[in-house]
Formats: sequence, structure tokens, C-alpha cells
Amino acid sequence: AVSDFLAQAKALEQYGFRFTAYDQGYSAVVEPMSELMLISVIFLAICIALTAGALSLQCHIFISRQRDSAQTMIAMGSSRTHVRLYFLSAAAMLSVPAAIIGCVIGKLTEQTVFDMLEQFAAQFAEQDLRFSSSRLTLIRTLTFTPRVSPAVYAAAGAALLIGVCLFTLLFCRGVMKDRAVKKRRGHALRTVRRVRRSTKLSGTLKYALLSARRNVVRTAAVLLLCLLVALFFGRLTTSLDGYRAQLEAVRDNAVIKGHATDIFGRKIDGLVVNKTSYDSLSESGLLSGIQLSRNLGHLRFSGIPITADGIVHEIPEPNIPESSFGIETMIGQMYDEPSLVLTTSIRNSTVFYYAEPTSMIWLDGYDEAAFLEQDANCVMPGQLMTRYGIGLGDTVVFIHSYDNWLSTISLRVVGSYLSAAGDETIFAPLNPEASGYYMRNRPFDSLVFTLDDVSELDALRDALEEAGFTPVRTSNSRFYAVIDDEVYLDTTNSMERQIRYVSVLYDSLYVLAGLIGFVLSWLLVSSRRKEIAVMRALGTQRVWMILIFFLEQLLLCGAGLGLGVLLQTIFGGAVPLFYVLVLIFFAVWLVSTLICLLVSVTKQAYAALAEPE
Repeated sequence: AVSDFLAQAKALEQYGFRFTAYDQGYSAVVEPMSELMLISVIFLAICIALTAGALSLQCHIFISRQRDSAQTMIAMGSSRTHVRLYFLSAAAMLSVPAAIIGCVIGKLTEQTVFDMLEQFAAQFAEQDLRFSSSRLTLIRTLTFTPRVSPAVYAAAGAALLIGVCLFTLLFCRGVMKDRAVKKRRGHALRTVRRVRRSTKLSGTLKYALLSARRNVVRTAAVLLLCLLVALFFGRLTTSLDGYRAQLEAVRDNAVIKGHATDIFGRKIDGLVVNKTSYDSLSESGLLSGIQLSRNLGHLRFSGIPITADGIVHEIPEPNIPESSFGIETMIGQMYDEPSLVLTTSIRNSTVFYYAEPTSMIWLDGYDEAAFLEQDANCVMPGQLMTRYGIGLGDTVVFIHSYDNWLSTISLRVVGSYLSAAGDETIFAPLNPEASGYYMRNRPFDSLVFTLDDVSELDALRDALEEAGFTPVRTSNSRFYAVIDDEVYLDTTNSMERQIRYVSVLYDSLYVLAGLIGFVLSWLLVSSRRKEIAVMRALGTQRVWMILIFFLEQLLLCGAGLGLGVLLQTIFGGAVPLFYVLVLIFFAVWLVSTLICLLVSVTKQAYAALAEPE
């Protein structure tokens, strides 16, 4: 119901209301939890895909190495159902204990893993929040205390067993087929082609290609796995790069405002801000703008002596009492009159801090910069101008009450505005450097600042402290400041959290993919043990044996990764990290292949054949 409630509350903004929802940290908990859920789903989907690919190749190798046994059983009269049950029982003897052990280890180490994740997340919790507006609201943090039901482990183990059974039944069909070569129909070739002798190197390449062609399933599995790994790396790296680009875009386009306030952070006007603090902030060089204001009392309309077209009108002299009692009485009657505010920026003044003025209209040749050039200019609310028939360019006389004294003041109207809140404030220029000595040393009633470079946010906090400001509710100082960075911090913290989660997730997946590559390359070479033993018995040199099988793996893995890199570069884009990860996976695959080959060729032929499966 939160979204509907906020949508209804937002409708109040058109009437000049500013709505703040003190949601007790609801969004601070829901948003990171939603991110964790999304990333967990992605992580789970990737793990399932990698596990399915590795499991299928494992089952294929496990069954294909027993092709002769299956053919012998069928030749001896065993039914195909009996052969399938043989393979299923053999697979179950391996997978059932493995699944049980995995579930038990997972449950026993669950709390340890979660504690490690919580400690990892805690190191990012420290953040400088001096002067931050987020300190004005009550925020609850996300407590990371997940628990996994034993049913989840049981479901994972059951899914693994089902996958083993399905892949076993799928690959059983291949080993039960008769591999006898059918006679070629048609006439025999009358011409006999001349057989060319191969060199050792060309023969090695031919044998490697023949070996890859001979076992179509194994070759297709390696190509598909390497292709998926390349696309997987490409997707992860580009998405992570996209998250970082979005974060940089937010930082580059963010503008943060702040203001002086009272001890509770509730007021931005009617304060006492000395010029020393203003000078210190101005000299820091961090702020793109500092807006000041002084409230100079109230104004009562007296007349229009000069209109915009230059016509002079006779108006009676304002009736200002001479006695102190009369002056005090008249000042008391003027509290409901428009206020006169000297300001360095109308749009950034405290009156429009939360809602900019609407329908700003300027006299020809004037804008806000030109308005600030002459002290006798003013900008009036449109409602007041309509009430007294004042037009742009008119010179207006007011009775001015200031410091318990009355005087007259003439101002030329060079602009008008409409305020959604109905405020009636007359603005006149404020130049803190060019004012007279008396005004120059008087404190300001408000101070609003703007920071364009959000990378200097922490430096701004230091500058505020050096200028004599303190965070609200922390001391009994007279000068307090608030930086309105809550929305910015909520946005960037959410994105940084997502990047941290994704970075940790992706790093673990990179390692997982590398381990899978190591294991599968080892299995692929180990499955050729009989072939290696026969070549060893026939006297093939070890160097050429290593080169044959190494070259086969090089071609298969390289072709799969190369196709994946090509597709990712063309359709998905690529970042430098993507190519680095692909090269690392390629290197891991080849190194594990080479290690396994070195171990295999050192064994004698008889020892290799006699070694148990």
C-alpha cells in the first residue's frame, strides 16, 4: 500500500505542500532486500546453468567409457532396459552419497558462510554523515540474518539426482546403438588416390581433428560449454560496467543544496549567521553558489510616483507619526504587510527553497543578474501588484518599518512572480561586500549553498566545520547547518550496494567457472586413458602424445571461446575485463589439460590399463 499512499500524497504538491514520509526506515530495508533477492535469483540461475552443463558432460564421459560393457551385455542377451538400470544404479551409487554429503556440509557451514557475508557487508557501513539531512529522520538498517530450511537442501539434492537420472537415460541411448559401419552403396572407385605421407606435425594435427570428429557428443559439449562461458563472462562484465556507468552519471549530474538552520534542523530563515562564517565558506572554493538574505522588516504601499512610461504622479506624503507611541502602534499594525527581503538570489532564496516560484516575469532588458545590479530594484508578488494596480517598470513608494523605526523607501519594480504558497515577499538586491559598514557587519538571516561537484561532499563537511557550523542536535553552538544529501545518498548507496553485491557475486562465479573448466578438462583427458595407453604401447613418443591431445583441447576450447567472444562483441558489447576473463579461463583449461597429460604419459601402458575406473 506504500506506493498508492505516496501517489496520493504527491498530488498535494500542486497546492504548495511539501510532503515528507517518515517511514521508519521502510525503504532503507525494502530496497536492499529487493536487490539481494534479485541478485540471489541471478546467482542461482547461473549456478544451475553451469551445474547442468558440467553434469551433462560428466554423465556423458561416465557412460561413454563403458560403451564396450554395454555392447557386451546386449550381445550376451541383456535387454536395453536392463542396461539402463545398470547405468542408473551405477550413477545412483555415486550421486546419492554425494548429494547427502553436500546437503550435510551445506547445513553445517551455513551460519559460518552467512557470518562471513555479514562481516564483509559491515566494512561498507561506515559513512560520513556530518551535517547530513538523513540524520534528521529515523533510519533502520538491514539486519542480515537469513536462515535456510532443511527442505531447501533436500530440494537441491533431489534436483541433482533427477538431473543425473535424466542425463544418464539420455546418453544411454547412444552407447546401446550398433557402431558397425554400413557398406557404402554404389560402385567402387575405379581410381586409387595416391596416399601422401604426413609429417609428424601434420599427422598430429590430423589425429587431433579426427579425434574431435570421432566423438561428436564430447566435441559439441566442449564447444557449447566454452561458448556459454564466454557469453556468461560477457554478460556479467557488461552489466557490471553498466552499473558503474549509471553511478558515475548520477554523480556527474547531481547537485546538492544545503542551508543554515536552528538546533533542530527546522528553520532556514530568521537565523543569525555572521559574516565570518560566510567568508570562510566562500573562500573554500567548493561551492558554486552561496545565497544570503536579510529581512528588513515590512512595507506598506503608499503610491506610484513614476509609472513605467515615465509619467510623474503627485502622491500625498506618507503619514508617519512623530511620537514614539504612534510609531510603535503603526509598526504593530504592519506585521501583516509584505516583508522586504534583501537577497543574492531569488530562485534560491529561503521562500522558494522547497518550491521554485512560478510565472517569473521580467521587465524588458532585465533578468535576475540585471536585477542584482541596482539596490533600488525590486521584484514583487503578482497578487500584490494586481491588488494595487502596479505594473512592471513602475516606481513604488513604501512606508518601511525597520529596527523599531519608520521611513519611506522608493523601489522600481523590474520583475514579478507567483507563489503557490501565497507568500507576499518583496525582494531587493543584497550585495554583502558593497553595503554600508553598518549593514555589512550585521548578521544574515539565512544562508543557502549549492554544491555542483558531489565528489567534494566530504570536503564540504570539513569546510562547514571550519566555518564554525555544527551538525544539528550535537552541541549548543549558535550556528548549525544541514546538507540536503539524503536523496543523493539513498540513490548512490543503493547503487553502490548493488555494485558491491554484484562484484562479490561475479568474482565467485568467475572462480566457479574456472574450477569447472579445470575439472572438465581433466575429465576429458582422463577419459582417453585407454587410447593413451595403446599409443604408449605402440611406441609413440611422449612429446607427440602430449601434443596430439593438447592440440585437440586447444582447438575445441579456442573455437568455443572464440565464437562466444565474437557473438558478445557484435551483439552485446564488450569491456576489457571480458577479454581478460576469457583468456584466464582459456589458460586454466589448457594448464589443467597439460598437467593431466603429463601425469598420464608417465604411466606404463599396463599400469594405465590396470588402473581402476
